[in-house]
Amino acid sequence: GISSDIPMEKINDLKLSYELSHRILPDAVLCSDGAKAYKSMAKHLNLTHRQLNIKKGVRVLEKAFHIQTVNSYHNNFKCWIFRFRGIATKYLNNYLGWFRWMAMNKKHCIKQAWFFSALKGIAPNEKQRIIRT
Repeated sequence: GISSDIPMEKINDLKLSYELSHRILPDAVLCSDGAKAYKSMAKHLNLTHRQLNIKKGVRVLEKAFHIQTVNSYHNNFKCWIFRFRGIATKYLNNYLGWFRWMAMNKKHCIKQAWFFSALKGIAPNEKQRIIRT
């Protein structure tokens, strides 16, 4: 699947519908926790919705629907961002982009390349040439 991260101060069905309507295929199945906004958004976008009841210990439905992937991504991001000892909210999208870029390119890049990419916005092949001189 394709991942997308969108920082939102508060979750509501209108904001979710707006942000996700062009990212979710019409035949997709939405799997969520108990937040009411997801139920309303699924109805608004005419999506099939599978809602987990985490409070009652229901973490998987029909042996296929779960939110562990999202929870894992969120946990990995929190662990990674901890090293910065706090960031300004206005830069959160930049850090999310950096984190997503590293996750997508971890097999092909070296740590120094990530650093130069964050500072200069150079393409990975160019960074590697600079570092290997």
